[in-house]
Parts: sequence; C-alpha cells; structure tokens
Amino acid sequence: MPDLNNMLISDISYNSDSIFNIASQILPRLKAIEYELIASKKQISAARGSISPNISVGGAIYTGYYKILTDTIEQASLSSQLKNNNSQAIYLSLNIPIFNNYTTGRNIRNAKIHKNDVALRLELEKK
Repeated sequence: MPDLNNMLISDISYNSDSIFNIASQILPRLKAIEYELIASKKQISAARGSISPNISVGGAIYTGYYKILTDTIEQASLSSQLKNNNSQAIYLSLNIPIFNNYTTGRNIRNAKIHKNDVALRLELEKK
C-alpha cells in the first residue's frame, strides 16, 4: 500500500496538466530524449566548426643510435652517439578546408536532420 502522505500530488483538486508536467520532469525516457536533443545541437556546432581553418603546432626531439657488428671498426659509445645524433624539430601546420568533396556541408545537413528527428521523437514521446 503506498504512503498517501508522501504523494507528489497531495491536494485533491488536480488537473491533467500538472500530472503531465510532473511526469515530463521524472520519466527517464523523456529525459534521455531531451539529453539526446541537447547533444544533437552540439553536433551541429561541431559540424560547423569543420568549416573554419585550423592551426597545429608541435615539436619533436629524437636521436639515433647504431651498433656495428664487426670488431675492426672503432665505435663510439652509446652516450656519445646519443649526444651527437640528437635532433630537434618544430612544426607549424595550417589546414584550410577549401574543397573537401562536400563532406562538411553534408555533415552539417545530416546533423540538422538528426536534430529535427530527435525533436520529433521527443514530441511523439510526450504525446
């Protein structure tokens, strides 16, 4: 038997709108679809972000070591080889998406279609 004192709707005069409002805040299916709608809006923003150019900066430090298997040739020690063969590199990369086979536009359109699909599913679930 449920505890009638701890009911969400305690007064006798209730209407269907208040029940629907409480249910729309509690039901996990509606919450999941609402979160999916928020995520689909973020996906549209992410798809639009691929239109703009991007810059990458990086660096590398590397060294080389080799060992000769014959005993006749004088070979430098490991520490001197690592010190002498040490190399550094810094790079800067600029990527400008001028023509990428229309994939960016297609991804934006697909993200908008997915958002509309999720919004319609939310309305259908509410009904």
